Amino acid sequence: MIVNLIGPIASGKTTFAKWFVGKFNEWTHIAIDEVREHTARMLKYHSSSSAIEDYVWHAALPNLLEDTNKYFVLESTGVLWRLRELFENLDHDVYTVKLVANTETCKKRALTRPQETRSEPYNIDDTQGIELEEFLHTRAPGNVTIKTDNIDKDQLMRAYEEAARYIRRAQICFDLCREEHIIGNNQLPEGDRT
Repeated sequence: MIVNLIGPIASGKTTFAKWFVGKFNEWTHIAIDEVREHTARMLKYHSSSSAIEDYVWHAALPNLLEDTNKYFVLESTGVLWRLRELFENLDHDVYTVKLVANTETCKKRALTRPQETRSEPYNIDDTQGIELEEFLHTRAPGNVTIKTDNIDKDQLMRAYEEAARYIRRAQICFDLCREEHIIGNNQLPEGDRT
């Protein structure tokens, strides 16, 4: 089962993912930016950024997500065509949590990050890039939406808890369906029940 986190840069995807995985330790957090950085180091920057992206989406992520018995929180970019292609080739239930914040909030957050923690190859220091991502993500479908700007910490925690309840309900349904499938395949033949 995959919970896919989408939203503009600095909308709070990493913060939510770390909070959720810290609270529910059976989940594994996979951040697309970390996969990109690892891939770039592995390929020793001899490849173009497009070659790195292709490797990330066609090899690295599918390998990380191949275990259908695990629970993953995937912090992705929300690039719909890449996600659609990735998820079509995996045998997972996918739920999307969309984190939304306005352009000014995202820009302030992004610019307060230390330079070395800004993800490559997508260093976004300009409002135009964040506005584009905000535009794309406000139109992307999501099962749950968390608004992360103009709210205090208590309101944010309530929004996190509400999203977590939704995810946990989906997890229970996922587990029940998986158990029914396993039990259904391992039933004794009709004549052997004693």
